[in-house]
Formats: sequence, C-alpha cells, structure tokens
Amino acid sequence: MKKVCIVCGQELPIEQFPENRRMPDGHLGWCFECFALRTWKPKQHQIEPVAEEPTPEEQPAPVEPSKPKRSPKVIRRYKRSEESKERNRIRARQYYYEHRERCIANQRRYRQTEQGRKRKAEHMRAYRKTEKYQAWLKARNAQRREAYAQKRLERQ
Repeated sequence: MKKVCIVCGQELPIEQFPENRRMPDGHLGWCFECFALRTWKPKQHQIEPVAEEPTPEEQPAPVEPSKPKRSPKVIRRYKRSEESKERNRIRARQYYYEHRERCIANQRRYRQTEQGRKRKAEHMRAYRKTEKYQAWLKARNAQRREAYAQKRLERQ
C-alpha cells in the first residue's frame, strides 16, 4: 500500500510513515523524513552540518504547505465583574434546584472517595475555627448543662 506525503508530495510505501492511531489509515500524513525535519530542533551547543547544494536536476520542486501556520493562542487574564459573578451564582442556584436529586447523588458519591473524605475533613477543621461555630457550641453546651442539672434535681 502506498501513500502520498502531505509535505514533500512523494508517493511512498505506508511503512515510510509514522504510526498514528487517530488517522483513518493508522499512519501520519508526513513521511519519516519530513516528520524528522519539521520536529527536530538542534540544541544550541550543536553545530548544524552544512549540506552541499544539490544540482538543479536534483532539486525537488517546491511544494506549498497544505495548511497555513496557526498563530499561538493568546492567554487573556481578566477580572470578572461583580455583575457576571452574580449572574453565574443565580444560574448555578437555578441549576441546583432543577437537578437537586442528581446534584445530591453526585455529592454523596464524591464524599465516598478518598479525596472527598480528605476535603470534608479539611472543611470541618476550618469551620470549627469560625466564630459562628464557637457561638453555636457555647449555646449547645449551655442547653446540655441545663438539661443535666434538671435531671439531677429530679433524681434527688
């Protein structure tokens, strides 16, 4: 079986192309030679060998690349406005109420994993340091002391 290289345009046996499972025929569109030329980058300490210029008969005809080069992706960092944050909060809350059972089931499944248990423990440690929890704890302890004192009076 033969295949045409998309870079140099030569028709070569399929064995001359690197394997790639994503391609329909299981091989890249570039031959090994073009693949090596396009991907190999010499290190700074190495000196590139100077090749002798081929005669006009030996020079292959120039082939135009099939696809234009893509420009590198530009990473944009920006602060989201309070308005968009509020819209996202409302949207998330609405989704939760529409799919409540599904969300709760996902939360339960996550909490059963090792990562979920660790995260819950970290969350609880942080929560127990808050003033809200401390106030609740004092109120609960006061109720318990009161209930214990009443039981003690009833026994006497």
